[in-house]
Amino acid sequence: MNRRKLLLSAGAATSLVTAGCTDTSSPSEDTETNENEAPGESENNESDSDVNSSEPTIEITTIQAPETIIKGSDFDVTTTITTDTEATLIVEAMDKNGESVAEQDMQLNETGEQSITLSSSPSRQAALGNGSIRVQVTSGSITEQSTSQVTITADWQEAFSDAKENLGQFLSEFAAVSSIDKPTILDTTISVDYTNGGRELLTDAEDLIFEALDGVPDSNDSFRNKIQRLRSEIGVARDMSSLQGNLSYIFSESQDKLDSESTIPPDVDRINEAESEQGDFYAKVLDLNPIVGSRYEDKAEQFESELESVDDVFTGIRELTTARNVLDDESYDAAFNSARSAKSTFETVVGDINSSESYPPTDRVDQTFVDHVEKWESTANEIQLDAAAGQQSE
Repeated sequence: MNRRKLLLSAGAATSLVTAGCTDTSSPSEDTETNENEAPGESENNESDSDVNSSEPTIEITTIQAPETIIKGSDFDVTTTITTDTEATLIVEAMDKNGESVAEQDMQLNETGEQSITLSSSPSRQAALGNGSIRVQVTSGSITEQSTSQVTITADWQEAFSDAKENLGQFLSEFAAVSSIDKPTILDTTISVDYTNGGRELLTDAEDLIFEALDGVPDSNDSFRNKIQRLRSEIGVARDMSSLQGNLSYIFSESQDKLDSESTIPPDVDRINEAESEQGDFYAKVLDLNPIVGSRYEDKAEQFESELESVDDVFTGIRELTTARNVLDDESYDAAFNSARSAKSTFETVVGDINSSESYPPTDRVDQTFVDHVEKWESTANEIQLDAAAGQQSE
């Protein structure tokens, strides 16, 4: 359901009919001037009469609106307007704080009954309780308005159901980034290019959760607790998305340094930030009682393993950077030792990634990550061989 769709339709309208008048005055009377009138006074009176007769007539006769409206649902407002000129009709629903819930306008070209259909906003800021419907008609400098009382409520059960659906869709899209058959959240690994997609689904889900909390009766503690559980899960999903984006960035930085053969050590600040996020994520997951998703704890363990591995990779890259620099200075022994240490570090990382016990998911390996680290290992081996050749030449 499109909660923000505004529909406008003109209702039946009756035409304004002006009865004609018969002029019975004689031509001589038309030209007579009261001898007591000052010169020009007659013309001024006629001018004033013209001004007064040109002012539009606007009258709001009736407002027919529901006594109760539900946030996010369509409702009809029918009002009868009488006017003898073109005018603008604005119908607005407001909550108890005077904030707009819905608004629509239409141009009036006729008199009579005008019908307008509004769709109320599902925004979390809309307050429940006593509100109002305001009908305002404006023509030039003339404005008339009238109000009708209304109670604003929320369909908390539908809001809860829609929030669940949004979260489920986000988790499906999160997993599908990996492009494999029947993916889970564990298949979106550090080597997958993830750009925080689908986060608008979580924003909408959060709005719906606030709407459900606003509407659920205070006496329904069981369902209120269920809503709070879903709210916590949405928060965990948002944290997961943020952390996944950080890991994807870290991996791409490692790939860039591999491709460019950079001699600049990698920045570890992003890893430190991700490690802090991972600790907070793990703590929330342990307290989570999910309603929609699953395997959040496995995902937290996967994050931990990936961070440990990429931290080791960055250690190896720093050792390799040192090896390259001292090799250029023909310090072959130092270059050999640094390259050998880097190679050993990369070998250890490959073994960790291939370990099904310490690296979820247990049924498959992140082969892209393995291949990436093996390329670093191969680079370290080449520098070690160059250093060994230099040692032989000394």
